[in-house]
Amino acid sequence: MKKEEFRKVLRQLHNELGSVPSVDKNGRKLLSVLRDDIRRVLEQSKEDDFRHHPSFAEKFKEAALHFDQSHPRLASSLRQMIDTLSNMGI
Repeated sequence: MKKEEFRKVLRQLHNELGSVPSVDKNGRKLLSVLRDDIRRVLEQSKEDDFRHHPSFAEKFKEAALHFDQSHPRLASSLRQMIDTLSNMGI
């Protein structure tokens, strides 16, 4: 995946995470952490900056499991990002 394409996907996910309605306290915390992590990566110049955060994919997995029942569309988006990161070797 090209750098700009990857950044576009990240921006879309960041926006989606910010527009999730009515989540529980734990879900709100998960969303906040993911948004902060994504924002930091978007502010950096390289997409491989994820490689310096090995727990990043784990955070996406935890959030996807948390939102499986209450927000299946969000969980699907999170899984797509997990697949993207995996394909990038992260």
